[in-house]
Amino acid sequence: ALDRDFGLDASGNASHAEAFIAGMRDAGVQSVIKHYPGLGSVTGNTDFTTQGIEDDTTTLDGPQINAFITALDAHPAMVMASLATYTAIDRSQPAAFSDALINSRLRGQAGYHGVVISDSLSATALQGIPVDQLGVRLVEAGGDLACISAIGDVDPVLDGLNDKASHDAAFAAQVTQSAIRVLALKYQMGLAR
Repeated sequence: ALDRDFGLDASGNASHAEAFIAGMRDAGVQSVIKHYPGLGSVTGNTDFTTQGIEDDTTTLDGPQINAFITALDAHPAMVMASLATYTAIDRSQPAAFSDALINSRLRGQAGYHGVVISDSLSATALQGIPVDQLGVRLVEAGGDLACISAIGDVDPVLDGLNDKASHDAAFAAQVTQSAIRVLALKYQMGLAR
């Protein structure tokens, strides 16, 4: 609807993504692949609605997710996790909060150790989830960087992360690992010294 994707051919998209990432890198620009594991089977836009944002066809070994795994060969700077829910993989969580999609498939099976960023945690798709739990759920699933488009959501997200980390040493260690991945990317890109 927004005319901003490569198309619906997963394997063709993967090769286009690899070429795009390489071309951008040659020009000195880092890339992000999104919206992991794909939005081709949803009818709604997670930014604006809670309707039509469930995908019941994408599987852990299907062509959509494998297109992302192929694109990882081009070493994108980040992977952005979708806010759609992939019911054949994790019926209870959107991708950005799914341990099965991020920790198990992306980080575990695919071996991706880079930065995972959420789609906007201010999106309509997440209404009903307490704002102070959005960052917590992202980090618990293996995500690193919270994209937030509503300035009023920043402090509650930070408060939730700080509160959970102050009471849960394992979670605090996850936050530290996320910070290390983000800082490593910043150093790699020349954004920090």
